[in-house]
Amino acid sequence: EAMAREIRALPHIDVHAVATLGSDEEEDLFRRLFLQHGHPPNLRMTYLRQSKGKRHAMADALRVIGQIRSDDLRASGADADSAYDDVIIFMDGDTEVGEGTVAQCLPYFRAFPKLGALTTDELGRIYRASPLVREWFSLKFIKRHSIMKSIALSRKVLTLTGRYSVFRADAVLSNEMVSYLEDDHIQHWVYGRIRFLMGDDKSTWFVLLKNGWEMFYLPDVVVYSLETRTQNFFKLSRSLMLRWNGNTMRTNARTLDLGPKRIGAFIWYAVLDQRISMWTTLIAPFAMLLLTIFVTPWFAAFYVAWIIMVRLFQILVLVLQGHQMRIVDLPLQLYDQWVGSFVKVRALFNLGEQKWSKAKSSGDSGAKLPWSRRWMPTFQVIVSLVALLLFVGVLTSVFRTPNLFDFPSAVERAMTSWTGGDDTADRPVRSASDRMDDERLVSVERPPARTSSDPLPRPEPPRGDQFEAEPIRPGLAPTPSAGASNEDNDDDEREVEPAATPSNDLGVTTESTAA
Repeated sequence: EAMAREIRALPHIDVHAVATLGSDEEEDLFRRLFLQHGHPPNLRMTYLRQSKGKRHAMADALRVIGQIRSDDLRASGADADSAYDDVIIFMDGDTEVGEGTVAQCLPYFRAFPKLGALTTDELGRIYRASPLVREWFSLKFIKRHSIMKSIALSRKVLTLTGRYSVFRADAVLSNEMVSYLEDDHIQHWVYGRIRFLMGDDKSTWFVLLKNGWEMFYLPDVVVYSLETRTQNFFKLSRSLMLRWNGNTMRTNARTLDLGPKRIGAFIWYAVLDQRISMWTTLIAPFAMLLLTIFVTPWFAAFYVAWIIMVRLFQILVLVLQGHQMRIVDLPLQLYDQWVGSFVKVRALFNLGEQKWSKAKSSGDSGAKLPWSRRWMPTFQVIVSLVALLLFVGVLTSVFRTPNLFDFPSAVERAMTSWTGGDDTADRPVRSASDRMDDERLVSVERPPARTSSDPLPRPEPPRGDQFEAEPIRPGLAPTPSAGASNEDNDDDEREVEPAATPSNDLGVTTESTAA
């Protein structure tokens, strides 16, 4: 009904619609709907059967459209340049276009000759879902809107959503595009050849990006995603995160290989950020965990206050763009960032795992791994997260790194400790006679021990060359020189001052005893 309304609003434009359906019942439904709502006179319909999935259906539709376009050009006698502004719309069957959507998209292709494709804002209409699932989708859509309209200032976008995207006919009617849709794949060192079972929007985006086409985002044009979600929130969210992040990880590595000069520095950096942000998002919670355990629990309190302040500010930015804030937005924001980062790390090392929750289909790349390599993706995830934890520990000084310049001495101490602290094992074996000779060489005759009745030894008198005698002034004691002993000074003092100095039991004056 919405599509028929949009086509009737463009009576001067010939529209040829190709519907790829899975059964005769779906074709009968389409025909009844057009009869009910009126078949626009400027519309021609072609019905195709799909049995190999969405990717093959899109490729077949492009072949049919290309043939019809060539026939129309020959019939009218026009050249290909006159049809340069022709457009092709890819739209899912569970998408409802808003009023005036098509009419607002078409003028951009005539105004911007280098424009290859554009996409629009997207809102969700979620049926039979819990309030938590609905709010999570609402938060996802508004964050997508905020990011897309910022990235689009570079005249590039990060994806051309399969919900609703408009392409220039010359940009997609090529054997290259058909080949990417039917058999897009990458080569992986663990999985080997990985064929894309989903992520058609990433394939079309990559072809346009590497061929130099511009891409726009229209923030004021809205389409509605019709969803029926009955699954548990945690199971559903993790499944969708794995699907979305898997499509992203399978594509952005080859996108980075194109280089910033070819695709533009800003969009290249945005793609690089997709591979970095999953690690940087986990640095703060890892740091809080380590500091709380090894330093003080107050770090947990400070971190909780910090994340509340920062996340509330982020949600406030979304509110200014039209989001209706609810109390669950704060925990959903944290869940989306932290759990999403872990899921993205898992998707990075499990590129062969492809699952689509709606169709209950999955890829078989992981199942084809030989038993000797099936442990590799899990091992990579564990090692990467442990390495990140150790890096954060060193960054916060919780863990101390060894001094590389002290490495030789550390090895020496370790070897000493392993040998019990005794290095005699490394010495050569010597005979008993050699050891006796060494003992005679180093032996020293010790003097006999002195008893308490023996008098104390008197110091030797200084030699004449150790001091220079000074004249004695009458009535004054001489100033002792550096080499004079305390006993000589006492004799001089007794000559000047006749007062007796008490002596100890050994007959030595106190000054001499002290000396």
